[in-house]
Parts: sequence; structure tokens; C-alpha cells
Amino acid sequence: MFTFVTQFYIALKFNTRYLAPDHILTALKSLTIDPNFSLDVLGKSVEGRPIYGLKFGSGSKRILLWSQMHGNETTTTKALLHYLRRLVNSDKGTQLAKHLQLFIIPMLNPDGASAYTRLNANEVDLNRDAQDLSQPESLIFREVFNTFKPGLCLNLHGQRSIYGLTGSENPAVLSFLAPAANAERSITPARLEAMRLINCITKALQEDIGQQIGRYDDTFNGNCLGDYCTQQGIPTILFEAGQFGQDYSRNNTAALIEKAYAVLFDQLCQHEMAVEKDTIVASYLDLPENQVNYCDLILKNVLPRAINDTKDLFIQYRELLVEGRIYFEAEVLDEDSLEPEFAHRYENDTELNSELKRLNQEDWPPFIADYVLKKYSH
Repeated sequence: MFTFVTQFYIALKFNTRYLAPDHILTALKSLTIDPNFSLDVLGKSVEGRPIYGLKFGSGSKRILLWSQMHGNETTTTKALLHYLRRLVNSDKGTQLAKHLQLFIIPMLNPDGASAYTRLNANEVDLNRDAQDLSQPESLIFREVFNTFKPGLCLNLHGQRSIYGLTGSENPAVLSFLAPAANAERSITPARLEAMRLINCITKALQEDIGQQIGRYDDTFNGNCLGDYCTQQGIPTILFEAGQFGQDYSRNNTAALIEKAYAVLFDQLCQHEMAVEKDTIVASYLDLPENQVNYCDLILKNVLPRAINDTKDLFIQYRELLVEGRIYFEAEVLDEDSLEPEFAHRYENDTELNSELKRLNQEDWPPFIADYVLKKYSH
């Protein structure tokens, strides 16, 4: 599965983390050769870029999806475009179109996507603007939400490589959340339905990656779009696409997200089997919570003398947009930072260890920073 998908992304130039507005427009237009799809401009971003709405199907079940609310979170968008392309003029597409009606905002924050930033052009986090509606992108979303009247919302995101799973050494390759509707985090009917659907997704995905799926923090914040939607009584699922080994293009993660879409939409076309509330909740809560306990790289026993009781170096990548591609700049975590328990990669760098033995300890920080930057960035 992963090899095939990766080849597809390469063919469409979707094989990197950077996915800008002009990258997806051709792909969106290509879908409309199928009469089940239609494409419209919903409005403009702060900097005047069009925000597109893609519609699919005419069924009774109405699902609203939005991606790249944070412009540098591209994996769920890539997966969505690939999934939708498979539906074009296909038997599966015809079947789904009879049952489902999708309203998709594939890139809610095109300015942030262009600049590869989390925030929009006014440096506002759109996922903290659900109540204030201070940004044009937020107003566009609210208008779609009010007029489309979805029965299910899919809030599509990507998460950093710092997340692991509580109680294990496993990374959080994927995470899901049924957002709360209040500070008490009550199990409302909308939240229960989101839990049920997440259980269907995770059961299927565990066939591929086992126990590497997490449950995202459910602290309520009414300014977040997912929490707002649940508060309005609409079942909402948060998707978080994480790090899969050394696949920093995240094409393998995208393949898993694509399967999640397929499982979910197939489930929505089937007759619902009655499941007890306690069973649904227990199965959902069996997913381990996300925890910040990972970094990208640990250089083991590289320091000749221990600093803060460790001889290891902990390295995190900073993602920078450089000439149209993402450059992963290696940075050593500050000595005062909490030391991650685990890493996506471990190295024994004897060359660095030898170099440090020749230096005074006060000269280590600048030397290490320069060495790590040059050797481990990519």
C-alpha cells in the first residue's frame, strides 16, 4: 500500500511536506471531470487568495471536512486528494455519492500554506478563532457550517514528531479525538457518535501499525473549531497525522490517513449496529493518550562528561521553507528543556565524541550546534 501511494504522490509532486495553494488547484479541477464533484470559490484569504469548496455526492448524510487550517499541516490534505482521485468515475464513487454528501474545504488557510506557517497572514491561529470570528477565513468557515448543516465534521490536522503514547515506547503515528462540548468533558450524544466512528477507524488501522495510534488531549476550548462544532451538537472527529519512522515526507502516514477516510465513509454507508454506550466509551478510552516524550534524534553517550546527569544529546528538527521545499534544520535541545524519553532515530557518533574530548567543556555548545546543523540537517 505505502509504495503505491508514494509513487502517486511523486507523480503529482505531492511527495514533500510543502503543499501550497497552486499545488492543489490542478488536482481539484481534475476531480470535476466526474459529475459527482463540483468546485467553487467560497471567498478570499487575508492576502486575497481564493479559498475553495469542493462538493461531492448527493446523499442524505452530510459531512463537512476542512484541512490545512494550519498551513504547515499538509499530510491530511495529500491523503484526501489521493482518496478523492480514486473515486473519480469509479463504482465506489458512484456508490458513495448515493449515500453521502461531502463539503470539503481542502485548504482553509492558503496564506499560511503558501508561507508554510501555522498561522494565517495576520498571525492568528484560526483554530482559536471559532468564537471571535476575527479573520476572513473564520467567517468563511462559519458561513459554510451554517448553510451546509453537516451531520458530521472532520477536522484534519498534522502533529509534530514530539508525540509518543502514554505507557509505552511507541510513537503517535496517528491520533484521533472526539472533542468535548463543555469543560466537564461530558459524553454528549454528538461526542458518543464521534467515539463510535473513531473506534471503527482505529480497529482497521491497527491492522497496519498496531499500537501506534493515540488519543489527543480532550481539554475543552470553545475557541477551537472542533470543540465549537461538538458544542453545536454535531459529531466531530479530529485527525492528527504524525511521524512514521524516518518518513519525513509523511507519505506513509498519508497512506494510513487515506485508509482512515475509506473505512469511515464505508462505515457511514452501512446500517448502524446498536452498540452500548459503555462499550463505545471504554473502547475509545483504551486508546493511549498522546504525550510529549519524543524527539527526532538522540546521539547516545556522545558527551565525554555528563551534563544534567546525561551524556546524550537530544536533537529536534525545525522545519523551514527554502526555495519551495522543506528543509529540516537540526537543533540541539536546550539543556534546561525536559529530556525526551524516546527518539525516532538513535546514533552513536564517535567522531563527535572524539572532537569534544579535544575541547574545553565551555567550548562545546557552539561546536556542537555547528556540527549537528551540518551533519544531521536534511
